[in-house]
Amino acid sequence: PYLRALYLDSRAIMNAVDPGKQREAPYLPREAVSELLRNAVRVFSDGFPVPVPVEENLSVEGRIVFELCRIDPATCSLAYFQVNTFMGPGACQPDPWPEQIVYEVDGWSTAGMPSGNEKVNCAVNRTTLRHLRRKYGLPGFGAPEEDVPKDVARAEAKRWWQRKEVSKYVPHGLHDVPPEFHP
Repeated sequence: PYLRALYLDSRAIMNAVDPGKQREAPYLPREAVSELLRNAVRVFSDGFPVPVPVEENLSVEGRIVFELCRIDPATCSLAYFQVNTFMGPGACQPDPWPEQIVYEVDGWSTAGMPSGNEKVNCAVNRTTLRHLRRKYGLPGFGAPEEDVPKDVARAEAKRWWQRKEVSKYVPHGLHDVPPEFHP
């Protein structure tokens, strides 16, 4: 809480170019890094509140996940349990980074990850996530941009909430199960 974190813009890191083209620029573009350093000097010179508010110290992807959890705490609670326990898809544990969630990579993607004989996904409210990406001006970097139709989103949510291992965690802190999805 006593340090101020600054982040390089994801668009500069990803060097968003046409998907069919090869990357021509360096991974860390000089101008983007220079701007980040100028910003660091400005923040240091101007000072900042101590302790630093949590949201202010997050990357834009961290802010999106933070806001996503504020908007949909039930799905966020389920995702938290999937990442921090052995509940749900195994792909959720190694991929807990905000960037994985925001850009819908691996277990967070609509394609999901193989688990036994099925493809499974980590819990995320895709429509709200995509709205937040647009709000913060972030491209999907390959993730779908369109909203998920309500019937598809509902079917996906039902699959998450009705997995047998979810009922095991309800007494241990997973209290936000929507009534229509009780296992």
